[in-house]
Amino acid sequence: MDSTAVRSAAFFSRIFLGILFIFSGIGKVIDVPGFAVAVSDYGILPAVLVRPFAFLVAWTELAAGLMLIFGAGVKWAAGTVAVLMGVFFIAAAVGLARGLDIDCGCFDIPLFGPSKLGWHVLARDAVLGGLALLVSFARKRSDG
Repeated sequence: MDSTAVRSAAFFSRIFLGILFIFSGIGKVIDVPGFAVAVSDYGILPAVLVRPFAFLVAWTELAAGLMLIFGAGVKWAAGTVAVLMGVFFIAAAVGLARGLDIDCGCFDIPLFGPSKLGWHVLARDAVLGGLALLVSFARKRSDG
């Protein structure tokens, strides 16, 4: 793939991820306690860490989304999204291995399908993580 195609794919991926994470972050910021319940349902974190984790993820998603849209600190924002998707992928894999029948705590956006934990969540997390890596690595060093 030539560099123009890579830059174009990275640009559209950046905008897509930015919009997605702005909406996802807003939904979680508005209802941190509801998101904390979804986090708790995985049974991975100690109870004392669930709310701080939910709060941190909600605001991180919103900040990363805004940074991606406005082109500020794109490498950091895309890298953060990639790490988040990796964490979400691992949590979903652990939940599936445990046979959990829970709300995934994901985007709750109709475009992305049901919010129940399932194999589609792993696929979605992998694709979104891949897009975030594309955005991060396609940036020139001077682009930030």
